[in-house]
Amino acid sequence: MNSKIIIGSANFGQVYGISKNRINLDNAKNICNYAIKKKVKFIDTASSYKNSHKIISNLDKRLQVITKILPCKKWKNFDYCLKKIQDIKIELKNKDINTILFHDEKFLLKKKSFKIYKNLEKLKKKGFFKNLGVSIYDFSNVKFLIKKYKIDVIQCPFNIFDQRLVSTNLLPWLRSKKIKVHVRSIFLQGLLLDSKYRKNSLFKRWENELINLNNYINENNLKIIDLCMSFVNSYNIDGYIVGIDSIKNLKEIMNFKKIKRIDFNIFAKKNKKLIDPRKWK
Repeated sequence: MNSKIIIGSANFGQVYGISKNRINLDNAKNICNYAIKKKVKFIDTASSYKNSHKIISNLDKRLQVITKILPCKKWKNFDYCLKKIQDIKIELKNKDINTILFHDEKFLLKKKSFKIYKNLEKLKKKGFFKNLGVSIYDFSNVKFLIKKYKIDVIQCPFNIFDQRLVSTNLLPWLRSKKIKVHVRSIFLQGLLLDSKYRKNSLFKRWENELINLNNYINENNLKIIDLCMSFVNSYNIDGYIVGIDSIKNLKEIMNFKKIKRIDFNIFAKKNKKLIDPRKWK
C-alpha cells in the first residue's frame, strides 16, 4: 500500500489547508526520507505552489516528481514551451519528472490548448517527462477530454463526502482506457481529519453533516483516518496524494486499520459548496 502513497507538497514552504501548517526544508527532508524508506516513490507539487519546487529540489533524488502547470498562450510556441519545461527542470535541480499535469481541466477546453498539448506531447517523447495528464475539479467534461487528448494520468478529488469518481461510474471507464488514476483531497484539506476544524464557523452551514459524521465515528468506535483511508483503498486507485504535517502523521496514514463491512455510500454528499474547498469562502 505504501507504494501507492504520493507525498502532497502544497504546504511545503507555504500555508495550506485548514490547519494553516507550513512545512520547512528540514521537516520536509525528515518526512520524505522516512517515506522513501517505506517505499514511497512520488511527490506531488505545482509551479503555483510558491516555494515547493525549491524545497523539493533539495530532497532525495529517489523521489520522482509529479508537477502541475498553468500555461499561457505563449506555450503555443514550441521553443517557449521547451524553455518553460527546462526552467522547471532547473528549479527542481534536474530531478526526475515523472508526470506533467495541466492544473485545471478547463484549460484543455480552450482552443489554444490543443497546440500546447501537442508541444508537451513532443517533449514527453523526447524524454523530458514520462506521463502527461490533467488535474480534474469538474467531472462533467472528463470523457470528452480523454477522447480528444491522449491522457496518461488523471488526478481528481476523492473522499467519503466527495464520491463523484465512482457515483458517475467514471472510475471503471478510466480503468478500461488504461489511464492511471491519482486521488487527492482524501481528508478534504483536513476538514475530515480533525473535529476541531469541523467546528470552525466557516462550516456552520454544514453543521448537521459534520455532526452526523462525528456521531458515526464515536458510536462505532472508529478513527476518522481509518475510515477515510479504507474508503479510497476499497477501489482500484493507482495513487493516494496525502498532505503530511509530520512523520507521526505519515505513520498513521501508512498503518491505517482497514475497516470492512461498511456502506460508504451513507457519507456521500452532493453539495459542491461543501465538497469543493475552492467554494468554501
